[in-house]
Amino acid sequence: MKKLFTAALVTLSFSSTAIAESIIIDNESPGFNITSGNWLISGFNPGFIGNNYLHDNNSDSFFEAQWEIPVTDGQNYEVFARWSTSTRRATNATYIITHANGESTVQVNQQENGGEFFSLGTYLNPTLVTINNLGADDRVVADAIMVTLNADLTDTDGDGLSDEQEINVFSSDPNNAFSLDVSGFLNDAHFDSDGDGFSNIDELRRGFDPVDSNSVPPISSSNNTFDGNVTVEGAVLLTPQLTEPFFCEGDTRGAIYFDDFLNGPLICNGIEWLEFRGPAGIDGANGTDGEQGPIGLTGPQGPQGEPGIIGLTGPQGPQGVIGLTGLQGPQGERGPIGLTGATGPIGPQGPQGIQGPSGTNSWTDRSGRVTTNINVGIGTTNPTSALQVIGNVTASNPTAPQHLATREYVDTQVANIVAEIPRQVGFATVAYGSERNSGGNFFCTASATLRNEQGVPYLESTNSSRCSCLPPSRMVIQSGIGGVFPGSNLICVLPPI
Repeated sequence: MKKLFTAALVTLSFSSTAIAESIIIDNESPGFNITSGNWLISGFNPGFIGNNYLHDNNSDSFFEAQWEIPVTDGQNYEVFARWSTSTRRATNATYIITHANGESTVQVNQQENGGEFFSLGTYLNPTLVTINNLGADDRVVADAIMVTLNADLTDTDGDGLSDEQEINVFSSDPNNAFSLDVSGFLNDAHFDSDGDGFSNIDELRRGFDPVDSNSVPPISSSNNTFDGNVTVEGAVLLTPQLTEPFFCEGDTRGAIYFDDFLNGPLICNGIEWLEFRGPAGIDGANGTDGEQGPIGLTGPQGPQGEPGIIGLTGPQGPQGVIGLTGLQGPQGERGPIGLTGATGPIGPQGPQGIQGPSGTNSWTDRSGRVTTNINVGIGTTNPTSALQVIGNVTASNPTAPQHLATREYVDTQVANIVAEIPRQVGFATVAYGSERNSGGNFFCTASATLRNEQGVPYLESTNSSRCSCLPPSRMVIQSGIGGVFPGSNLICVLPPI
């Protein structure tokens, strides 16, 4: 059996102003009676009161004895029991205290605390203490009991614990009923200070130590055990509990208590406490829909809230990748006409042409040129320009910038340019440069250039000081430059990867 509330601890609950009066009743006192069994008289082991004590010699028969308490003043008394010292004692001797509120059963370990008055609890007007050996595991000793008047039971905060108990047993605040439970749900009396599953007030009433987790009241007493069915005429009153009376475990399966907070009974299924209720009833029929109420008036629009604070400007994003090289720009202005070449030899005399119409007296023969200051028309008698041709003219491809071009030549050049555009878009320009001629001597000037992996620029001067694109780049544009130092601009590009 687990350790019970020690007499020394109970003694601390009395203040210096408490009124204490003790009554001791021995097994030889007039108020002692044997109600069952042949008890043996012994004085072998020390620690008893009076001349001797009684024991049941560990008999299998039922033994019972009683001490009558001569109190009738309706006050609270603390009840103590005493037995002689020996290891040949029961660990579960049963005491039953009859008092103004009913009966309380306390089981004690008589192998411990021998030769001392051991507290069985404090009760209102106790009148009888009964001891028996029902279910005892060794010898049960009946020696003496003592009752002490405890008049100082002031309960300032009304939580069910006296001020003396709160100060000396629990170290709680006698002016605050909920000083132990930080959640504020349970008052100090219903709180479980030692966490053994029993409330403080329950352990005090049953004579167990409420601050010792090894001092645990029995879940039930063999005196309250029934075999077979029990018929109750009337109702079974379950005292409402703020907390579960004990832990729900396998050996407490089937226990029931009334939960004060849930206002209903709970049953232990061996694992947890569940609400005790019958099966769900059949759903009732749906009621008829009520009439729809009138639509309420629209409330006034609330005021517009103040505008929020403008957020901080975010950090600048990373620079984007370099875009592709743009399309080739329009061709630059035509450069100046080159120097006139030397006059070729005079060709052989051609046959004389057909006599032209009148007014052609300005033609000059044998000079290699024909000049006129009038409009000439072919296929028309009313030319509007220096030369107007109505019809087709057959000619060779032009060989100089000022030559006229045939449609076939123009169409071919346009087609080549159009075909070159997609490929040129994918090229990357890596160098710009200009090539100039000064008195027959060339010199190359690079205005912008990149270098390859070996550090060599893509645009360089050759031995003749002319500009050259370093492979794998190649020149895609070369346009003429006029002025004092004529020459050409050029661009070097890399093919797409």
